[in-house]
Amino acid sequence: MAVVNCHACRKRYSSVQKRCPHCDADPATAPRHRKPVGAGPNTHLLLGMVAAIGGTGWYYSAVATGRDPTQAKLMIGLGLVWYIGARIWSAMRGRE
Repeated sequence: MAVVNCHACRKRYSSVQKRCPHCDADPATAPRHRKPVGAGPNTHLLLGMVAAIGGTGWYYSAVATGRDPTQAKLMIGLGLVWYIGARIWSAMRGRE
C-alpha cells in the first residue's frame, strides 16, 4: 500500500482504492507524462568540463613535446564557454 496523489484534485489517497475518494477520478485516465527528448543541462555541463579538461591535458602535452598548443587553447576556451553557457541555461530554466 502506498499513498499517491490524485491527478485531478492533487489530494493524497491510498493506492488500494480504485478511485480518488475526494473527486472520484479514475487513475487509469491520468495523462501520461513523457520524458523530454535530448540532452539536459547536466549533460551539457559535463561535456563542457570534459572539453576544458581534455584541452588542458592536450595543451600540457603539446608544450612538453614542443608542438604548437594553439588548437589546445581553442579547445580549452570552447569548453569553458560551453560550460558557462550550460550553467546560464540551467539557471534560467530553474534547474539548478
